[in-house]
Amino acid sequence: MNFSPFDGIKILSCYDRIKQISKGKIPLPKTIEFFVSNRCNHNCIDCHSKVLHRLNPKFLKLKKFKEIIDEISRVGVEGIEISGGGEPLLHPDIIEMIKYSNSKRIKVGLITNGINIKREMIRPLISNLLFIRFALDAADRETYQKIHGQDDYTTLLNNIRILVREQKRDGSKVSIGLKFLASKINYKEILKASILAKELKVDYIRFRRIRSSIYELSDSELKEVDNLMKKANVLNSNKFQILDSTQHLPLETKCYLTPLHPCIDASGEVYLCYYFQNRMCSHRIGDLYRNSFRKIWFSKRHQKAIENIKVEECNIYDCPFGLSMRVIDEAIIKNKLHLEFI
Repeated sequence: MNFSPFDGIKILSCYDRIKQISKGKIPLPKTIEFFVSNRCNHNCIDCHSKVLHRLNPKFLKLKKFKEIIDEISRVGVEGIEISGGGEPLLHPDIIEMIKYSNSKRIKVGLITNGINIKREMIRPLISNLLFIRFALDAADRETYQKIHGQDDYTTLLNNIRILVREQKRDGSKVSIGLKFLASKINYKEILKASILAKELKVDYIRFRRIRSSIYELSDSELKEVDNLMKKANVLNSNKFQILDSTQHLPLETKCYLTPLHPCIDASGEVYLCYYFQNRMCSHRIGDLYRNSFRKIWFSKRHQKAIENIKVEECNIYDCPFGLSMRVIDEAIIKNKLHLEFI
């Protein structure tokens, strides 16, 4: 049996926290998403973070970041994921941020377009990250340029090859993966991208589909995607995985996950989740330049924001936790697995 970092079943590791949430309590989070940058060097089609690229400040200050890490490490946060609103590797202190978090025994994952990797970054990335995931989204240069708005395809592939080479050389346990957001522009390249990913010797490539966009796949195109995924799955092995997340699983119950995985942006604002861009007012719960994380977390504003979550609004977008929510509902809330017993 092969497991992946995206298996919905891993939500069972949060059993005790979810039991608290089901009783109306707010536990401390397990993971925090950090949007340390509002700057981006790409102009991707239908980027859900473009609204953030116009905001100031452009970067979360290193001093404030370290203060946040100090506090959340004390309260038991286990991991941080450094990703959008902009490109995190543009942050002038990104390596120091990663190294400092790791020194506080917080696991760090990085999601990046991979273009701004400099030679001096390679060793710290390999040594301090649990995972790094690159935005591929294409299997040739022309398609990549259409999607990303920049002609950086060759640079990306070269950087992936260098990182993989150093990963193997050091015997590093960092997981290196690719993400591919399937749309009308690129879905025919799914098989080709899978072959490319295996040739690059990464650990996995994960396919998702674009949602709420003029580029969203039609039903007939989704059938083609299914056929291409079946062909791509032949490439699976013990060392390489094709991960198919193209089927949309809508939320069917209230969301139990926001207390487990909030987001902090470049302004030091705390949000319920990292899909806050179109609901900035309702999802904002506090400012870390004014209050501590703990004070924000256990505030009445946070409780009210949770109560005001509208599942129908969440389902407009491709929330990645649909499967996890089904596991929560069936295994924990309804207790169909009898989790009190081995």
